[in-house]
Amino acid sequence: VIVGREDVDDIKPNPDPYLVAVQKLNYAPGHCLAIEDSVNGATAAVTAGLDVIVNTNEMTKQQDFSAISYIGKDMDFDSIVTA
Repeated sequence: VIVGREDVDDIKPNPDPYLVAVQKLNYAPGHCLAIEDSVNGATAAVTAGLDVIVNTNEMTKQQDFSAISYIGKDMDFDSIVTA
């Protein structure tokens, strides 16, 4: 499924985008993993109850993720699959 800003009342860091996506997939948030590159996205995912891996990019690598309870950061594909 694809959930965009037009599908929710509030966008990230509000958890609505993740909650709508999880509901459409008929999954429990605790059984889902989000891979995010920003503090707003990671905050939304954690607030929605998902586990989060943070993979930063050039624009977000300087953001402060210390308040986010993520399970990994800047992991390569193989590490994500085996985590």
